[in-house]
Amino acid sequence: MKVLLIQPAPPFPSFGDALPFGLASIASFLRKERMDVALVDLGKESLPSDFVPNVVGIGASTPYSKNAVFCSKKVKKLFPHAKIVFGGPHFTAIPENAFPYADAVIRGDGELAMLDICYNGISERVVNGTPIENLDDIPLPDKDLLDCIYKGRKTRLHIVGARGCPFDCVFCAEHSKAVRYHSVDYFIENLRVLAQRYHNDIFISDDIFTLNKERAAEICGKIIRMQLGLRLRVFGHINCFDKDLLLLMKQAGVHTISYGIESGNNNILRLINKKFTVDETRRVVRETLETGINVDCLYMIGNVSETEETVADTVAFALQASKERWCSFAIPFPGTKFYEVAEQYGTILTKDWDKYTNQNIAYVPYGLTKRYMRRARDTIVGGADRSLLAKIRRRLRF
Repeated sequence: MKVLLIQPAPPFPSFGDALPFGLASIASFLRKERMDVALVDLGKESLPSDFVPNVVGIGASTPYSKNAVFCSKKVKKLFPHAKIVFGGPHFTAIPENAFPYADAVIRGDGELAMLDICYNGISERVVNGTPIENLDDIPLPDKDLLDCIYKGRKTRLHIVGARGCPFDCVFCAEHSKAVRYHSVDYFIENLRVLAQRYHNDIFISDDIFTLNKERAAEICGKIIRMQLGLRLRVFGHINCFDKDLLLLMKQAGVHTISYGIESGNNNILRLINKKFTVDETRRVVRETLETGINVDCLYMIGNVSETEETVADTVAFALQASKERWCSFAIPFPGTKFYEVAEQYGTILTKDWDKYTNQNIAYVPYGLTKRYMRRARDTIVGGADRSLLAKIRRRLRF
């Protein structure tokens, strides 16, 4: 059985790239079951002419979904007898977008579902993927799979060691509340291989690295004892702060932690279900900086019920909290609670999916304008909108 897994090209050249972790995981799992598997990232290379698959899997998040459909049409011409299976966050949320271009859609985890399709064929058009409980059942990727993800990357590498998130932010499509982890030894070996084969600047892209404090401490302890010499960034959460753990993380090579702060207004934080307050955020950012770890504050403009006043609170908070910060526009991605209620609170400007990027405005709450949203975003990320700064000066607490 030959299986071709495809990461579609990005929606436009400057978009960047979505690393095909999920597809590489499926490839590793299928190879363990003696399938002949190839992985192609169409942002970097073309479809193969010398590999004729029986099954083709195409994965896509929302901005990539139009190119996934375009890709499937090319695949059908090249390999008319292959069965085409779509997966990924976008088609998990709205599988009907895959038809008539796909023979089937897998919703959720793809490893076991793709294996079943390879063995038994397609019995239903929409398949609910069965989660793998022990992630270590997925072998570490072979060199060709790693190269498909990382080769040629001069900026930091990314690595994933967990699936799922227990929190329930309205703008997130992660529905798996039961968090599953690779074992510490598996994860450390992955880090070691990446640092040896590519370079040592690595972003641990788990939703919240500090969620399981005992596991995070064990990972850091092993990195220190093995003297891996890593430069690490991680995602944290305001509600998962532990100063002693951060001090250990600092010793292990963590130089930056990213916090999804989103807003500087308590009412907006409550509406988007962040489960913390502005005062708690201010304290955690301050105490994190005291450990010597940089804080990358992540903000979001244009959430439900936003007004110029609530956005001004976010700008004021951002200018005081940390010098390292980023700001995106809130996007009602399919599969999120935000998507379900967006039109009650504002206007969805487009359903042209390749415009659903966090640097493009696809949604405007009733209390805002596109112009004000751009001014606010630009001010947070380092612009000098003097009129807006003057308007929020009374909120600043220098």
